Amino acid sequence: MALLAALKRPALLVGAMASERTAGKRRSRLAQLGLSPFEISRLESPLGLPVGSRLPFEIALSILGRILQLKNARQAGQASKPFPQGLKQARM
Repeated sequence: MALLAALKRPALLVGAMASERTAGKRRSRLAQLGLSPFEISRLESPLGLPVGSRLPFEIALSILGRILQLKNARQAGQASKPFPQGLKQARM
């Protein structure tokens, strides 16, 4: 599973598209596979800004919006979500 590898790496954003229900099930499976609560907490799912859409192009834009939000917060010296201890920030 690609998420297993990604959650163990120092990526700025690790996300997966899903509904809230599916995201919860995915987190449970990751815990059963031995990921720590810290590693699981790094997963952003559902992915993207909450725009309330099901249209593919709007979902894609919400994901791009989230990436821009992280990039701009980092450039401004802020973090919308604290970067996990022990991991170095990825360059964008």
